[in-house]
Amino acid sequence: HYRRHLRTMLPVYRKRRDALMKALEEYMPTGVSWTVPRGGFSSWLSLPENVDPDIVYRDVLSRGVAYTPGEVFFVGRENRYRLRLSFSARDERVIHDAVHTLAEVVREACSSQRTLSPRMGERPFV
Repeated sequence: HYRRHLRTMLPVYRKRRDALMKALEEYMPTGVSWTVPRGGFSSWLSLPENVDPDIVYRDVLSRGVAYTPGEVFFVGRENRYRLRLSFSARDERVIHDAVHTLAEVVREACSSQRTLSPRMGERPFV
């Protein structure tokens, strides 16, 4: 049963992955990078370091789109600017629309004058 399931699902997941890659390429602003998954069900997106990931997360959630912040997967703060984008559970149209919305939020954050918000135990640069 498993092999039959794989034959059925692999083309579906490939189409979803390809939809994610196409939308990222089409909509993400300069300075944003991402991985091309060769396995698994997600891609890692990296924000520019002048973008506050907390603001992006809040703003994108308010528009009905969710992703997993990279910092929940790692110890330390160096992965604060990484986002995990999953593609397995949504169809291509939903993926396209979600990436378009995320890109709008990232673009707004890149162009805004908002500074990075301090996290608990951190001091802002002055």
